[in-house]
Amino acid sequence: MVVQIKNTNPKKYRIYIAFRGMNKVTLTDHFPTPFTNKIINEVAGHGCYSFTNGVLGYNQVPIAKENQEKTTFVSEFSSFAYKVIPFGFKNAPTIFSRIVVKAFQEYIYKTMAIYFDDWIVYNLLKNHIHLSLNIKKCLFATPIDILLGLVVYKDGMKVDMAKIKVILDLKTLVNTKQIKIFLGTYKLLPLIHKALFKYHIPHG
Repeated sequence: MVVQIKNTNPKKYRIYIAFRGMNKVTLTDHFPTPFTNKIINEVAGHGCYSFTNGVLGYNQVPIAKENQEKTTFVSEFSSFAYKVIPFGFKNAPTIFSRIVVKAFQEYIYKTMAIYFDDWIVYNLLKNHIHLSLNIKKCLFATPIDILLGLVVYKDGMKVDMAKIKVILDLKTLVNTKQIKIFLGTYKLLPLIHKALFKYHIPHG
């Protein structure tokens, strides 16, 4: 199945191929996802940052020629196959993360932090690094910016007020039903920290 997904730019579309069959038989790559809390703690507290974003991400990663036919999809005009890892492929993020971590291994948690295609430099690099960047998503030599939902700066980190504006503007909850709706579902309550259970919320 070929689906056009609207991009943030209304004039552009992203093609999504439903690789359900291929993904079902693909072995999962268990390369660990970057720990966001470790990244935040490492990056916060520095005086100057450069926030960079890689161009195309995993769409730069080539597929072995003998495996390209496995990505074949059919349209009303013809059949096509990918030469690079496509959007919708099961292991695409983890494969890209593995490559990026390997490429920047000597710099990670020393001068820069890596979160998939977001690369944050917070100390001077001893060597030049040649990167292909999405310049529209980059910010260089700034004392403060938002990283993974938090504001990082020389004094540490703080909450991005724009992220919690909805909560701050929320009207007072006056009954059990409203509390349950706010929390999403009653089944999620056991996952919330015990400190929130000051009052018992009955069923019904």
